[in-house]
Amino acid sequence: SLWRPLVDVVKDAPLAFCDRWSIELDEPVPCNKAMEDYVDESYYLKYRASHKWFWLSNQTRDKVAAFVIWDSKSDAKYLGEIPGN
Repeated sequence: SLWRPLVDVVKDAPLAFCDRWSIELDEPVPCNKAMEDYVDESYYLKYRASHKWFWLSNQTRDKVAAFVIWDSKSDAKYLGEIPGN
């Protein structure tokens, strides 16, 4: 996925990421997401002090974030490497 702000500079509510290596495989909690004409499944994380979070401070329109939301490969651990990290 790609994320680019719709404003010149994000001052409030920046996009945040949880470091995939700080998430245990058994942590995601499945939940139903009710849409208008169907029900989909999603996952949520409960708070754990061991989670490592970071965010894009003062992100501008020319600073596009690229990240993986889901990897269907069964032996993958949620996310791929973040380029430039």
